[in-house]
Amino acid sequence: MDSYRQGIAACDEALRRAPDDIEAHNNKGWALSSFGDLRAKLSQYEEAIESYRQAIAACDEALRRAPSYVDAHNNKGYTFASLGDLQGKLSQYAEAVESYKQAITAYDESLRYAPEDIVVNHNKGNALTGLGDLYAKLSQHGEAVESYRQAIATYDAVLQRAPDDVVAYVNKGDAFAGLGDVQIELSQYEEAVESYRQSIAICDKVLQPAPNDVEVQIIKGYVLRSLGDLQTKLSQHEEAVETYRRAIAACDEALRHAPGDIEAHNNKGWVFASLGDLQTKLLQHEEAAESFTKAIAVYNQALQRAPNYVDVHKNKGNALRSLGELQAKMSLHKQATDSLQGALAEFSRSLEIAPGNKRIRDLSDRVQVTINELCGM
Repeated sequence: MDSYRQGIAACDEALRRAPDDIEAHNNKGWALSSFGDLRAKLSQYEEAIESYRQAIAACDEALRRAPSYVDAHNNKGYTFASLGDLQGKLSQYAEAVESYKQAITAYDESLRYAPEDIVVNHNKGNALTGLGDLYAKLSQHGEAVESYRQAIATYDAVLQRAPDDVVAYVNKGDAFAGLGDVQIELSQYEEAVESYRQSIAICDKVLQPAPNDVEVQIIKGYVLRSLGDLQTKLSQHEEAVETYRRAIAACDEALRHAPGDIEAHNNKGWVFASLGDLQTKLLQHEEAAESFTKAIAVYNQALQRAPNYVDVHKNKGNALRSLGELQAKMSLHKQATDSLQGALAEFSRSLEIAPGNKRIRDLSDRVQVTINELCGM
């Protein structure tokens, strides 16, 4: 932290000597914005918000003196986007929406003076994707679709000028995945399938020259899982099974290069559980039990590395619940009770970490009812 404070103090000293130095104002804004990022990472949220606000004010000082200063507009946009990320994390949703909009406005101002600036276009695309994610979370689906489409168009603008820009491809694929998720909420199933396929195709394009890219393998696994879930919903069962197997392969490839990656473990477990749900629906009980067992084993690997990861405990609990309900259908009452008790333990552990999570509490209550019914048989 001392280095950030020293950098800000150096800018203040430069401004004391030359109050109209636009570069010093902009540098101060960048230092304050970076300091805000550090404070947010350290969970010093109020201090981070104050640093971001001071950074924006410093950029405004530069822009008051030089309205066409591209770097200051870009810096201001980046800071507003970082502020929006933090406000979203803190459930300050209305404020986050406004911050993302301010970021996009700042980037548009920058692009007015430098329309081909690749960095600014990248940043604008990221802000639009962040806004789309937030709108999706708020169930404002029409606004989310528009934000994702604008993000994709912005990444296309980057790729027109830099056809080999891997980051732009990855971010574009991520925006297509978010778009697909929202289209499902709007019951636009054919459009969602196409969005997922676009995202997967982008991942494959990136992976062709760089098969060891763990981040892209993880994204590909996530999108394939989402496509498999949609195909299951549409009763495209054979296609769904194949898609789930491809998702597992993508997760395995990520874990081959990064065996400790929690997200890859979590996603792989989720895919096995989704496959088990489908196999249960198809009355393939033995195969389903095997898939649920594999999901639980993968979640255990994740929890060895991150024992307090709430989502993994919840997902493991769901897999145990599904396995227990399947065992009850197969008249394996002792095994079913053991699995359901295991699910209850995972949900209880989740609630110890996140006691206010109503969804997990509801899941726990439902499992307890099932156990009581089994014990009464």
